[in-house]
Amino acid sequence: MNKKKLIRMVSIYSIIYTAITLLSSVLYLCNGIYEDPSGNWHELDRAIILLIGIAAFELCTNLPVKPLALRYLIAYIPSQLLAFACVWFSGLREPLAKTAYRDCFESAAFLQHC
Repeated sequence: MNKKKLIRMVSIYSIIYTAITLLSSVLYLCNGIYEDPSGNWHELDRAIILLIGIAAFELCTNLPVKPLALRYLIAYIPSQLLAFACVWFSGLREPLAKTAYRDCFESAAFLQHC
């Protein structure tokens, strides 16, 4: 990976993370919540899940595998397993929402269609 691609990936990651964090903060404020109830762990979880998504996207677009379906499968399976593991580990420190795994799967499916 050359320096230009790395800078592009870091820039995309930073922009998306910033936008998601700002949107989350605005939504909390609009609902009258003035402190993030999940605190810093929530921010770290968001950063990790986004990193997994960006890595999956980069694999889907840059992996040198010819059959397109095989390329997507090679990128999708490890990224989905990493995302589920991240959700599982976060469940060890705090209770998960009932839809945590479904939300993770739907987010990954959305990223695959982008």
